[in-house]
Amino acid sequence: MYQVDRLTRPLLIIHGTADARVALEHSLRLRTVLVAAGRAPQWLPLFGLDHALSKESDRIAVYTLSTLSDAFLADCLDLPRASGTGAASGL
Repeated sequence: MYQVDRLTRPLLIIHGTADARVALEHSLRLRTVLVAAGRAPQWLPLFGLDHALSKESDRIAVYTLSTLSDAFLADCLDLPRASGTGAASGL
């Protein structure tokens, strides 16, 4: 967060809200600072998930979200998107 000026590329922040290792507040602060700098990141909070995705159901939930990260990467790399995938913006 203290080197936010060095973050010049698009950023997708994915954070589990039940993460005991890294407080959600860290991601929220980073997001706030980037928004204030005019470089809003893509934001994907994972409600109830922990840092390690320790439950199988949590891992499956994240894998099903791969279309969001795929769309984000396609936008960053200026690649064509697969049909049916939407951008991760606005999350």
